[in-house]
Amino acid sequence: MRKWFFAILCLLMLTFGFTLNVSADGNFQIENGVLIGYFGPNTAVDLVIPNDVKAIGRNAFDGYTAIKSVSIPATVTKIDMNAFKDCKGLTSITIPGNVEFIGACAFSGCTGLTSISIPDSVKTMMDRAFDGCSGLTTAKISFGMDVIRWGTFRNCTRLESIIIPAGVTAIKGYCFYGDTKLTDIYYGGTKAQWEAIEKADPVYGYENGLAGVNPTIHYSSVSIPRKVKSVSLKPTTLKIFEGNSYKLTATVKPSDADNKTITWKTSNKKVATVDANGTVHAIAKGTATITVTTADGKKTAKCKVTVDGPTHIKSISLNKKTVTIDLNKKTKSLSLKVTYNPSKVTDKTISFTSSNPAVASVSYKGSGAKATVYAHAEGKATIKVTSADGGKKATCKITVKDTGLVKGLNLNKKKADVKVNKTLKLKATLKPSKPRNKVIYWSSSDESVATVNQKGEVKGISRGTAVITAVTAEGGFTKTCKVTVK
Repeated sequence: MRKWFFAILCLLMLTFGFTLNVSADGNFQIENGVLIGYFGPNTAVDLVIPNDVKAIGRNAFDGYTAIKSVSIPATVTKIDMNAFKDCKGLTSITIPGNVEFIGACAFSGCTGLTSISIPDSVKTMMDRAFDGCSGLTTAKISFGMDVIRWGTFRNCTRLESIIIPAGVTAIKGYCFYGDTKLTDIYYGGTKAQWEAIEKADPVYGYENGLAGVNPTIHYSSVSIPRKVKSVSLKPTTLKIFEGNSYKLTATVKPSDADNKTITWKTSNKKVATVDANGTVHAIAKGTATITVTTADGKKTAKCKVTVDGPTHIKSISLNKKTVTIDLNKKTKSLSLKVTYNPSKVTDKTISFTSSNPAVASVSYKGSGAKATVYAHAEGKATIKVTSADGGKKATCKITVKDTGLVKGLNLNKKKADVKVNKTLKLKATLKPSKPRNKVIYWSSSDESVATVNQKGEVKGISRGTAVITAVTAEGGFTKTCKVTVK
């Protein structure tokens, strides 16, 4: 249907002398800077709108349900009616800071969007701009707007919080109709200003569309707090011996939550205590539960601690003390195995670390006596294993080399002569002789005198001198040959 529409449109425009531009990929139709249509495939793609577009026209992407994301250039100042209507697969879109106008239903039915920030450049946003965006949880209104129009966020059934600047003086009917999960409105003005909004338009105020929902109004606030959603502990079970200590790791999510304060508590101080840093101290044989609690939201996680009488570790050792790994070989990893002394200790809990993970990292599943070391880049690293019982240590020194890297370049000639219209073959030799990347780039300082192809074949063009340069793609090693054309 769209293709027929475009064909008819082209005929009319040719008849009346208008100009229609088609983007390089043939998917965008642009008229006088306005993107009037997209005719690409309705598949899960990430679209980039051409930089010469100044406005996105009506229904430009209407119904393209599979599009995942759209990159809008900074040149765009207007997003017209129904521009992205029913783009249900759209999960990411950034409205650039030069947009001043958003048309009615511009993003209506975009159920995949989870948050939206209207830039402060926007002065006008028409009715139902985000109507039916049922996946939307947070929204921010432009500081340049003074009116939130009819049904703007109607049926955004997952909307939890919204930022409304103090400059907004009116909120029209059904703006939040059906938004039963809306719990927080962060309003930049005072309580008196908010009451004035409702007094001026009591019938069409925000409460009319909330069907009994009573959100908290946070006055003089223009940011949504990043609330804690969960906390987890690692490990969740711990066996430890009397007199020993072990630090638990608490992870608060999201990582950028505003208040990540946590407190620790033990269920049995006679068995195990825990300090403010999450370090468990084993006191006596028995069991205790360590609980971490977030200040924000009172989220909790627990670790069951078993304290036992110890058969202490006297020492530990690794099956390898020094190892060299070549990245040019098929095998780029090795296994390290821990031996305990004595062999039958009660607590075999160990942990592994690398002094230089960028060179060699270590992976340990949290149980057993084996870990795997992975080589990544040339250099040196020390892998250290530490026992929870007594803090005994053992190390393995790792050297990583790469015999497949280009480390040098030679040319068979430093100077050479060639006659006009004759050729000369230069031979480049790489060090080592068989690296993984053998690409060499050739160039001439003066192609009017001599040219060179990518095989190192030099051709004399006219009398004079030129410098032929060979550069390795990897490492950028360079050699030159001065060629005299006679």
